[in-house]
Amino acid sequence: MPHKHLTFPILLLLISLFACKTNKKSSHLTPHTSHKNHSITHPLNHSLTNSWQLQKHGSSEWMPAIVPGSVQRTLLENGKLEDPFYRDHEEKVQWVSEEKWSYRNNFEVSKDLLERDQIILDFQGLDTYAKVYLNEEKILEADNYFRSWQVDVTKLLKKGTNQLRIEFLPPYPTSNSEWTKLGYELPGGQRVMTRKPGFHFGWDWGVKVTTMGIWRPIQLIATNTAKINNVYVQQHQVNKEQADISTQVEFEVLDSTIQEIEVEITGDFPTTTKTIPVQKGINKASIPLSITNPKLWWSNGLGEPHLYHIQVNLKNKQDKIIAQKETRTGLRSIRLITQKDSLGSTFHFELNGVPVFMKGANYIPQDNLQSRVDSNDYEHILNQAIAANMNMLRVWGGGIYENDIFYDLCDEKGILVWQDFMFACAMYPGDSAFLANVKAEAIENVKRLRNHPSIALWCGNNENSEGWHRWGWQSPLDSLQKQEVWKAYQDVFQDILPKVVQNHHSEINYWESSPKLGRGDPQHQFEGDAHYWGVWHDAEPFETFDQKVPRFMSEYGFQSFPQQSTIDSFALPEDQNLASKVMNVHQKHPRGNKLIKEYMARDYKEPKDFASFIYISQILQANGIQRGIEAHRRAMPYCMGTLYWQFNDCWPVASWSSMDYYGNWKALHYFVRDAYTPQYISVTQSPDHSRNHSFPRTDKACLVSTHSFIH
Repeated sequence: MPHKHLTFPILLLLISLFACKTNKKSSHLTPHTSHKNHSITHPLNHSLTNSWQLQKHGSSEWMPAIVPGSVQRTLLENGKLEDPFYRDHEEKVQWVSEEKWSYRNNFEVSKDLLERDQIILDFQGLDTYAKVYLNEEKILEADNYFRSWQVDVTKLLKKGTNQLRIEFLPPYPTSNSEWTKLGYELPGGQRVMTRKPGFHFGWDWGVKVTTMGIWRPIQLIATNTAKINNVYVQQHQVNKEQADISTQVEFEVLDSTIQEIEVEITGDFPTTTKTIPVQKGINKASIPLSITNPKLWWSNGLGEPHLYHIQVNLKNKQDKIIAQKETRTGLRSIRLITQKDSLGSTFHFELNGVPVFMKGANYIPQDNLQSRVDSNDYEHILNQAIAANMNMLRVWGGGIYENDIFYDLCDEKGILVWQDFMFACAMYPGDSAFLANVKAEAIENVKRLRNHPSIALWCGNNENSEGWHRWGWQSPLDSLQKQEVWKAYQDVFQDILPKVVQNHHSEINYWESSPKLGRGDPQHQFEGDAHYWGVWHDAEPFETFDQKVPRFMSEYGFQSFPQQSTIDSFALPEDQNLASKVMNVHQKHPRGNKLIKEYMARDYKEPKDFASFIYISQILQANGIQRGIEAHRRAMPYCMGTLYWQFNDCWPVASWSSMDYYGNWKALHYFVRDAYTPQYISVTQSPDHSRNHSFPRTDKACLVSTHSFIH
C-alpha cells in the first residue's frame, strides 16, 4: 500500500524544524566550468526547490514552504491548517483560497554563471493566477494551471544574492470581472473562467480544496551555444516489416557565429546524420529513418511494450556535441476505427492492425494535494491496473494532464491512455484571450506527451456536448446567448483542439466529446462511445446492463464505501453512521446513500450494523459492475471496450472507485481482476421471446476470450 499523508503532530514538528533549518541558507548555483566554453554539452539545470518561504498577504510572518507544493500543504504541514480530509474539516480550509499569498526564495548566482549565453527561469506549473518578480522587477503574469512558463533572465540576474518572489491571487475574485462581463451564467459556474482542474472546486466524489501555489518545479537553466527545445519521433507507417519514422528536432542557436550544424540521431538502430544551415534563433530539422523488422510496442496482454531509446546530438564543425537531448518511444500504430455498419457506426481501437477489446477504468488525480503524489504512488497505482488485467485508462477531463512519470510507466507497462483535454461537465467562455490561452495549453501538452506510445486518443471534453443538448443547460439563456455559448464550444472543440492534434500529433485520432451521444438519444447504443448512468442515477436494475450495450462503454459505475480502516482514518466511532454530518461530508453525491440502500434492499437482507452495511455496499458494487463488464465482453465485437467509473480516489470517501484513497482494493477490484482475465466464462440465460437486443449476443453459457478474437 502506498504511503499516504495523514497529519501527525510529531511528524509535523520534525518537518517544520527541518524546513526552518534549510531556510536559513540560500540556494547556491555553481556552473559546470569556470570559463565560457562553446563546446559545453550540457546546460546547467538547477531546480529551485529549497529555501522557499510563504506569507499570507497582510501578515509579517514568513513560514518555511514546500515547493513543489501548495499553500494548503505548507499550512497543513506547519500546523496552521486543519486536515481537510479529517471529519468535517473541509469547511475549515475554504478561507485559504480567498486570500492572497506570496512565496519568496533567495539564491546565489556566480560571475561564471552570468557568462552563459542564455539563462532561463522555467516555471513548470503555477497554480494559477500568479505575478512573478525577480529582484522586485515583474517578469511574468501567469493565468493557467496547465501551462509552463519560460522567462529569459540573462540580463536580469546579478552576481550574488537574487530574490524570486511570486504572488498568488485567489481564483474567484480574480475571475470575477470576466464572469460579470458575460451577463449570464455559464453551465458549470464560475470555475469555467479559470484554467484550473475542475475537481479543485469539488465534485460528486471530491472534497473542495481550491489549491494555490507552485505545484511543479521551478528550474534555472543556463545554456551556451545551442539548446534543443523539443524532439518529436513522428511515426508515419509502422508494421512488423518496417517502421518509417522521422525525428523532428526544434532547437535554438545562441551563437551567431554558428552557420551550420550536424544533427545526429542515434539509439537502438543505425545512426543517421544530417547537416543543415542554421541561423541564430529557432531552427528546425526533420531526419527520416526506417527501421527494418522493428520490435513493436504492444499493450498489456498482447505482447511486450518494447521501447526504443533515441538520442539527438547537435554537432559543430569540429564534430563536438554542443547540445543533446534524449527521449524514448514505442513503435506502433494506433487507430480509432469508426465505420458505418448496418446498426450504426463502429468504435474500436486497432493496435498494430489488430482490433483490441479495451478493458480498463477512468482515472482521476490521486490526491487533492497533488505534490504529495510521489513516484512510489504512481508505480503502485499502475501496478494495480496491471494486476486487474487492464489495458487502458482514461485520464478524465476534470483532473490534470498527468506528470511525465505517469505516462512513462504506462509506456513501460503497456497501458493505453485515453487522454481527455481538461474540460468537464460545463460550457466555457469564448473571448479571444481565453481561446488563445486554451490553444497554448493544448499545444504544450500535446507536444509534451506525443512521444509516449501509450497515448491512444485525444478527447476534447467530458460530457460537455451531452450536457448542452440534454441536461437543460440552454433553458436559462436567450437565443443570442445560446448562439454565443455554442460558438465558444465550436471554437474550442471543433476548431482549436482538432487542429492542434492534427498539426502536432497527427497519427493519433481526436474525438470531440465523450460520450458522443447522451443516453437520451436512442442512437447512443449504436454509434460512438457511451456513458450509461441509467444504472445508479435513475435507479435502473443491474439487469439493464444486459440490454443497454453500446459500441464502447467509456463510463458507467456504482458507488460503495471504503473499507473500515479507511473510514477510521477520518471518522470517530460516534461519527460512523449514515446520518452523521461527518459521513455525509464524505459522501458527495446528494442521493448516494439513498441509492445504495435502495439497490441493497433489492438483493440483500438489511445489514445488522454500520460495519455490515459498509461490507455489503462493496459486494453490491462488485456484483453490479461485474454484470456490466460481462455484458460488454459477451457483445464483442459489437462492443469493443469497457471503462468503468472510477479507478481511484483523491481522498477518503464513498465513491464509485474500485480502490480507495490509500490504495486498498475494494471488492470491485477483485471482481474486475477476474472479469478482465483474457479468458473468462460468463453464463446467461433468457427465453427466446425476451430477446429484444439489436447487438450480437449469445444467451447461453459462453467462453469470452479477447485473445480468441484478437488473434
